[in-house]
Formats: sequence, C-alpha cells, structure tokens
Amino acid sequence: MAHRWAGRTYVLFAMIGSVTSIIVGQKAQGGISGVISFSILGVLWLISTLIGFVAIAFYKNIWLHELSMQISVAL
Repeated sequence: MAHRWAGRTYVLFAMIGSVTSIIVGQKAQGGISGVISFSILGVLWLISTLIGFVAIAFYKNIWLHELSMQISVAL
C-alpha cells in the first residue's frame, strides 16, 4: 500500500516538475541550446512518467511500468 501512495505522490510532483521545466525552458539562459535542453527534459520526463502510470493503472504491465519509471526517476 505504501508503494502505491509513494507512486501517486511521485506522479503528482513529476507532473508539476515536468510542466515547470517546459515553462522555465522557454526563459532559459544559455541561448537556444538551453531552451531546447530544458524543454526536451520536461517533455521526456512527462512522457516517461505518464507511460509508467498508464502501464500499471490500466494495463497492469509491470515490466513496462518498471522500465518507464526507472527512466523517469533517472531524468
């Protein structure tokens, strides 16, 4: 049960963090490379977290859930 609540909390804050990264990326210093890198980070973090959540919540695919959440945490 603790894993579920920790996961739900992580998904909530990863969504906030990824959207914030995309927004902040538009104002990043460092030229176009800073803007692109922050935006890509936010998009990849958002996608990997959503894939992990959907994989376990709707399809019960443990392998895909584990893989995508490991990628999400690494980002």
